[in-house]
Parts: sequence; C-alpha cells; structure tokens
Amino acid sequence: MNHAPSCYTSRERQSVTTTSLRLLGLDFGSTTTSGVLARAKLVGGADRRSELTEIAVEHRSEPVFTPFCDRQIDEAALAAWLDEWSRECGIAGQKVDGGGAMVTGLAARAENAGVVRRLVQERFGAVLMATADDSALESWLTFMANCRDLSLADPAVPFLNLDIGGGTTNVALGEAGQVRAVGCYHLGARHVRSMPGSYRLAGLSDVGRSLFAHLGLSGSVGGTLGEAELSSLLDFVVGGLEAVVEGRVAEVLGPLQSTIECLPLRAATAPAPIITLSGGVGELAYRAVLGEAGASGDAYATWGAGEWLPGTTAYGDLGIDLAKRICRSPLLARDLRSHIPSALGRATVLGLAVHQLHLSGATLFLPDPTLLPLAELPIVGRIHHDASEQQIDVLLDLVRRAHTGGCIVVDLADARQETVRSFGQRLSAMLTATCFPCDRPLVLLVEQNVGKALGNYATRWRSLPLKLLVLDELPDRGAAFVTLGRPHDQLVPVSFYGW
Repeated sequence: MNHAPSCYTSRERQSVTTTSLRLLGLDFGSTTTSGVLARAKLVGGADRRSELTEIAVEHRSEPVFTPFCDRQIDEAALAAWLDEWSRECGIAGQKVDGGGAMVTGLAARAENAGVVRRLVQERFGAVLMATADDSALESWLTFMANCRDLSLADPAVPFLNLDIGGGTTNVALGEAGQVRAVGCYHLGARHVRSMPGSYRLAGLSDVGRSLFAHLGLSGSVGGTLGEAELSSLLDFVVGGLEAVVEGRVAEVLGPLQSTIECLPLRAATAPAPIITLSGGVGELAYRAVLGEAGASGDAYATWGAGEWLPGTTAYGDLGIDLAKRICRSPLLARDLRSHIPSALGRATVLGLAVHQLHLSGATLFLPDPTLLPLAELPIVGRIHHDASEQQIDVLLDLVRRAHTGGCIVVDLADARQETVRSFGQRLSAMLTATCFPCDRPLVLLVEQNVGKALGNYATRWRSLPLKLLVLDELPDRGAAFVTLGRPHDQLVPVSFYGW
C-alpha cells in the first residue's frame, strides 16, 4: 500500500519527546464559579500517536458565588476573583496551553454574559475557549469527567450522567466511555432563590415563575415557602428528572415541556442505565448518602464529621433540599452507593481542563507557526475526498467571508497517496481559480496521518502564498467551532465546541 510521503528522517522517527502542559478549566454557573489548573505530560514522536499522560490537578478553587448585580454579572467582582485565583495558582500574567471556560445556566442568560469571554481571554489568552450556554458540550464534558472511567470499566452497560446545577440539568448517555446522546433541561435548584438559612423568597427566574404558576403557588418576594409548597416544587423537579431517565418527558412536564426542555435527549434509555450524578446538586446527593453510610473513613469523605451537608438553604436556593429528595427517589438513587464517580460535583470544570482537548498528529502542515493560536474558528462544513468543484467552492466561499478564517473537515476515506494527491491537487486548483485571499486562515482537519502531504499538494509545495494549515489524526466531533493552541514539539492542542 502506498502511503502519503513523510518528511521525517529515520532518526526523528525513533525519537520520543515529552513536554509539560498547563491546562485550565473555568466554570461560571448559576450559583457558583470555580476553576481548576491541571498539568499533563505530552508524550509523542514522529512515529507514534501523541497523547496526554500523568494528568494531575495542581490547584482546585473552592467554589464561590457567581457575582450578580440585578440581572447582570458583576464584572468588577468577577475580574477581582479571576486575578486573585490566578495569583494563587502562580499563573498571573501568563498564558496556558489549553483548556476551556464555560458560562452555564442562569449566568449564561445574564444580559452581559459576554463579559466573561473578554475577562478570561484578556488574562489567559486566545488558547482558551469561552462559550456561553453550550449545553451539548457541557453534557459531553460532564460525562467524560464524571463517569467515563466507570463506563470503561463496565463497557457493556449504558451509563446516564445527570449534571444537576442551579439552572439546568445536562444529560449524557454513553457506553464504553463514549457519549451516544446528550440533552438539557431547565431543571435546577436556583430557579427559586431564598434568603440563606430560611425559606423566605428572594426571587424567581423566568422558569421559576412559570413553575409557580403551573403549580398554583404564590411567589411574592419576601413571602415564605410553606412545607406543602416546598414539597410540591421538589416533587415536580424530581419527577421531571425521573421522566428524563424513563423517556416520559412530554407526559410528565405537560404544558411546561417547551419551557423546560431546551435540548431533548433523543435516545432510548433501555436497557436500564447506571445513573451517575454531577453538578452542585449531584455533589450534595453523594455527600448525603456517604454521610448516612457513616463513611467518614472512606476515601471520598473529604468533609469533616457532621459536615456532610450544609445548613438550611445555605446557598440561597433549594439545592440542599433537592439533593435530599433525589436520595429518596428509588430511580435516581439506585446507583448512588454502588457507582461513585471520583469527580463528583466538579465534572464540568475538570472536563474543560482535560477532556475537551485533542492533539493533532505530528505530520501536520504548518508552514508558519506564528499563525497560532487561532481562537473560535467556525467549522463551515465537511466534504468527502471526491466532492464536486461546486461543493468545494461553497465551503471556500464561506471561509473567505469569515474575517477570522475558517475550518473544513475533510473525509479522505483512506490514506493512500493517490487519494491524498487527487484531493490536494483539486483543492489547489480551486484555491487558485477563486483567488482565495492570502491573508485568510484556512484550516483543514483530517483523521488520517497525511497532514504534511495534503498541505504540500494543496499549496503546490508551498509555492502558493496561503495561510493554510492541515491538522491530522483528529476525530470529527461534529462540532461547530474549533480553537487551535500554540504548537508544542510539532503538535497543536485543538479544542472543539458548539454542537
């Protein structure tokens, strides 16, 4: 079989390189904000697939309340927290190598949610992806960080992860460590806000107001939730979560389905999956069952005796009560004691730091490394190696119109030299015929180990003055955007997001 030519010498093929990377994850949620700084070793060489190994968390912040002022994120307070935390981590004024930042739930619905993106990228650089309310990505991340290891250990059994936070529950169904379907529902603890330590109402979200109206409850700020009203609210939310697991959402949510269901889980959950929890409420549920079991000597007992759960409405919402009610659900609590994820409530932030990062192959085509990093490039489309000229032209035109440049996923079907040469030469002809602008970044993503060869054919062995990059050995994640980090030993960190 004829493979695409390689430009590496035999000596280079025998070499193995190891590079240390710093990875950052930041999660700005409805109730709390948290961060994690991890370090990993990048091990690879010209003759082997590169991988991240020895991933270790170096610094994990304690969650702090996400700062709000009326319906807006308090920019000054959030900037102060980012500066303080970066100093604690020892990365103030420094760039990181990869990771991500995410704004979720009610924080993503704030009028000025976009300020988070600016604050993060001003401090940590364009390497970081900062996206608002990408529920599909969050669902995938929390599965990978929370229960992937459990799923890999029991590959024949489906796992369903419920990431229950203040504003939303993100759902992911997977098998053998791979996510098969995702969903998102406005079922969370902070749609009803209270004065900490009491059930006196401090406010309702739009979803909370709809829920109160549906249940016939009075929702005046300053009033106190009675025991029956609290029970009605908790029963509805837990019933909604059970309906998601059982595939009975329309039946249970009724007229509130359109309000609560923002991304339906389009997958059958039979046979019965193992249910794992994450998010703030999920962590509280594990605290509750571990405390009841008297597991103070257990490896998961990171809280002191008598401190398994905070006091009444300590976070100013119904999270503690919701966690307790989940523990009483025969369906939602059936696997709480038998399958305990190591990440517990920190799944999103850990997933952002580690699991959404991919590495390109070593035979990438990158004539000018100073082009990187490139942040938030749109993936304008996907084409097969035998695509028509018209199909290629449509995608090139979309990249031409994007002032940041763009990305195209190429399905070559195989890595034979004739396949790579044929597509590369046809692409070169189209780039020339359409006078593709030389100042517009064009990134090709391919799964096969052919990056250098494809780039050389497309640029006629670098004779065309184009900002073309070809990154290989990357999966097609079905994403809408991609961020490319700074190269490390001929490898590029790649972050996908937007589904």
